[in-house]
Amino acid sequence: MEARIYNRTRTVLLRNLYFIVCYGIAAVFLPAIISYYSTVSFAEAVDGIADRQFRIALVFLMVNGIFMVLRHLIESGGGYLFQNLEMKIKNASRTDVLDGVSREMLVLFEDDEWLARFERVIGISTAPADFISNGISFASQLVNIFFYYFYVYQYIGNRALLFLLVFVPSLIKSVFFSRLMTKARRKMNPILQMERKRFRLFLDVGVQSEGRIFRSEGFVYQKWHESVKQLHSMDVQNSYGAMALQLGMDLVMAVVAAVLLYGLVVLAGTGDVSIGVVIALVPYIRNIVSSADYAMNRLGSFYETVLEYREIKSFYADYARKDVGQVGRVQRLEEKTIQNQGQQDGCILEVSALDFAYPGSEREILHDINLKIYKGEKVAIVGENGAGKSTLLKILAGLYAVEDGHIRYDGEDINVLSDEERKRYIAFIFQHTLHYPASLKENLMPGKDGERLGGATEMLRNLDESLGVLLEEEHAVMVPGFRNSRNVSNGQWQKIAIARALMRDGSKLYFFDEPTAALDPIAEIEAFRLFLKG
Repeated sequence: MEARIYNRTRTVLLRNLYFIVCYGIAAVFLPAIISYYSTVSFAEAVDGIADRQFRIALVFLMVNGIFMVLRHLIESGGGYLFQNLEMKIKNASRTDVLDGVSREMLVLFEDDEWLARFERVIGISTAPADFISNGISFASQLVNIFFYYFYVYQYIGNRALLFLLVFVPSLIKSVFFSRLMTKARRKMNPILQMERKRFRLFLDVGVQSEGRIFRSEGFVYQKWHESVKQLHSMDVQNSYGAMALQLGMDLVMAVVAAVLLYGLVVLAGTGDVSIGVVIALVPYIRNIVSSADYAMNRLGSFYETVLEYREIKSFYADYARKDVGQVGRVQRLEEKTIQNQGQQDGCILEVSALDFAYPGSEREILHDINLKIYKGEKVAIVGENGAGKSTLLKILAGLYAVEDGHIRYDGEDINVLSDEERKRYIAFIFQHTLHYPASLKENLMPGKDGERLGGATEMLRNLDESLGVLLEEEHAVMVPGFRNSRNVSNGQWQKIAIARALMRDGSKLYFFDEPTAALDPIAEIEAFRLFLKG
């Protein structure tokens, strides 16, 4: 399963490996080397001023300025190029994580617990890019600290080893803080998901309109406020431990830094070092302390990305076990479907002994479903609300995988067919139409070029002449909230969905889930004419 998660990300990394290595070496070593020689030149400049050799001091100050400008150019220019690559890696990682949802896992979107975990996984999907970025930052700080020590060692000898003490509290703080925050985020994610959903109600025009009629604004606010209070309570609880840890370790670091500075003052008093070196070493000691803290924070972030990557692997390992269980069944079915090919009597869809229950529920939504649909037939499935009509259609369309029962297209088991083969077989009009934030033409046939839109646009004009005007507006957006938004009713969206489905090339089966529920009687009659005509 691990190899399936980040295939696209690996490709991006391999293509840009040379740049990553070169940038990593430059980002790790060049700033440290420049900082070292910048500090040396500054110390020489101070000594020149103290000895009244102003020309020499001016030269070293100019050299110091050149080093500072050079470091800024390297960090900003190289950082800009790396940020572009980092964005590519993050986009590839998010796409890999989203693509990792197999057909067998689609039904899990009905499970709130799974959905909360999946949202968390999407949020941490950029772990590979963060891993590289934190790794480079951590290595850069270590090299910086090495040069700091090297410079200090030249003047105070083995006593510079005492500076290693600043790493201890920083290391303790970063590692424990990372583990604490990772666990806290996992625990808070379901409540955070609920808070976001409730907050989005304030932006829903339907909720706002109904709230004015039934005076339910206070109820919506109360529910949202409950989630906010719960999040705040959990955040406060987590903050106590984090604050105690951080304050305690920062206090230890402050004491260590004070002792080191006191030691430097003693050395200056004994005359073991020059005035210029003393002035240069004071900020250097502060740099060592701050760099040690930053380096350990990067190490904590580095460790956090490792935990996040393990969490992603664990998520897919937990919910992809069904794939393993399907392998033997699919292999057994392959031989049977080969025997069945060419022996069908015009039956395009066959369902036998189909049972289905949603994950985490013992109640069967469907039980012992058997049916056959022949080419050219129009079949209506009727039943009470909640009887499982929409669930059955999603199963027949291959959106939900089943283990109990058989579904065959032209004699081939649905589990043997690839996703592309299933797409060629079916077209689907969902009960709730998807609204793309794009033009009407792009909503009509997403991803298709203009030459293939002729039949779909003509069909849409037959369903609703008013939509014909919107077809010519290439920059109009069919979703509210944009500058060029257009107001399209639910009934009109239903007509767009009908035209979108009926124009699928090569489809043998068309599934309609209450396709005319939002249509007026005249449009409903026209829609049924189109269905029967096909």
